[in-house]
Amino acid sequence: MTRRDALAGLGLLFLVAPTLRLRCAEGAQLPGTPAPADVRAAIESTIRTAIARLEARDLNGVLLHVSEQYRTEDVTKAVLRQQLDALFSLYDALRVQFRVDMMTAVGDTAWIWSTGQLSGRLPGIGAWIPTFTWEQQPEAARRENGSWRLYGLQ
Repeated sequence: MTRRDALAGLGLLFLVAPTLRLRCAEGAQLPGTPAPADVRAAIESTIRTAIARLEARDLNGVLLHVSEQYRTEDVTKAVLRQQLDALFSLYDALRVQFRVDMMTAVGDTAWIWSTGQLSGRLPGIGAWIPTFTWEQQPEAARRENGSWRLYGLQ
């Protein structure tokens, strides 16, 4: 699995944009306005739930937070499923550190920039390996049927 593929697998956690390396540049024009407190709280709650499902190795539980229309370049929800499957087969445990750097919103769409790290524990060895790190990476989410879901950078 390539770094790009693995990062795409994490995208569904609102963690990273798998192929785009956009940064929060000082003075950059960002989509929307700062997300209202209730939107930010709802999205952060969704992120915590998705991370908990990932750490519990619950593939379907994680994918509940991904839109059926998810797409970032050539990465779709089906590709995310394959990549998470690969992560689960490689590591016997996963741990996520995650921080929301910025969040903007327009209507039912939000852009989340985050920084974090995914670590995996290798079976047999028991050592935790920092697997992926990211800084100020964007991802888009949409409100669908009353819930926030990862939508991708379409």
